Amino acid sequence: MNLFNNLIICTNCGKNYNFKKDHNSKIYICSGTKNYGKLFCPRRIIYEEHLIYIVGNHCKLYNKQFKNYRDIISKIEINIYGEVKILYKDKKITIWDSTQLIF
Repeated sequence: MNLFNNLIICTNCGKNYNFKKDHNSKIYICSGTKNYGKLFCPRRIIYEEHLIYIVGNHCKLYNKQFKNYRDIISKIEINIYGEVKILYKDKKITIWDSTQLIF
């Protein structure tokens, strides 16, 4: 099951991220990179487990309950540097890069 399909957008090329199984990992990769190569858009991936962790912490912090990620997430943006910005339907934002997590 693709939990975040059609929610993740590349801010560099504007394309959606697509789900892919990479050995035992579930990842999302920019469809611009996948379809047109690294010259079109640098390869950026995000692990599904990282998104689950980030959204789970947001829900704990704000005491939110949900059944489906689409119930609480408006969109997820990933920029060229790998920074992840999650925009929630309650107008809150979470920003994550490999060094910090900001709610």
